[in-house]
Amino acid sequence: MAGRDGRPEGYCHRRMLDAIRYLVDNGIKWRSMPSDFPPWPRCARTCAARLHASRSRSCRRAGTTCPATLWTPGASWL
Repeated sequence: MAGRDGRPEGYCHRRMLDAIRYLVDNGIKWRSMPSDFPPWPRCARTCAARLHASRSRSCRRAGTTCPATLWTPGASWL
């Protein structure tokens, strides 16, 4: 898979989104993800980045300011 600036991506974005959907649907913890998905830390970072981007877009539309980050390393929901 081609990534930005010609750097190949390590994992398919679709597989990471599937892993996030699996986690939400089954109510499991990140560390309990089946091994046929990408590693859980990678999926967790993808989830946090997408949440942050979505919230930032919403705040820009509303004309308000948002917190700088939604996720910090070692957050309790991991």
